[in-house]
Amino acid sequence: MSEILNNTDKALHDQIHAEMQALNPQDLLNNPRLQLLPLLAGVRIHGVIADVGCGSGYFGIGVAKSFKGVERVDCIEASRIAVEKVIPRNISFFDLSSKVRAVFG
Repeated sequence: MSEILNNTDKALHDQIHAEMQALNPQDLLNNPRLQLLPLLAGVRIHGVIADVGCGSGYFGIGVAKSFKGVERVDCIEASRIAVEKVIPRNISFFDLSSKVRAVFG
């Protein structure tokens, strides 16, 4: 049963991430969830951050842009489409290749 669910989940996520390829990366940081980041302005966030289940990588990219002490953000996603196409495109658009990386997992 779990193999069927895993295959169904994988197919759904691959479809979602394939649709993300058509989205303009310029709009990536308009996600309302990123409104949380200014509230953390007084918190020292530094080192290596893991954004697990990152989808398009919007949150990891937002963190990398917002906090100077962040050395690297690993955007971890289980969809190959996201890791090989969507996230790298978004990282490149925001010129964060030295700070953010897409990780399949």
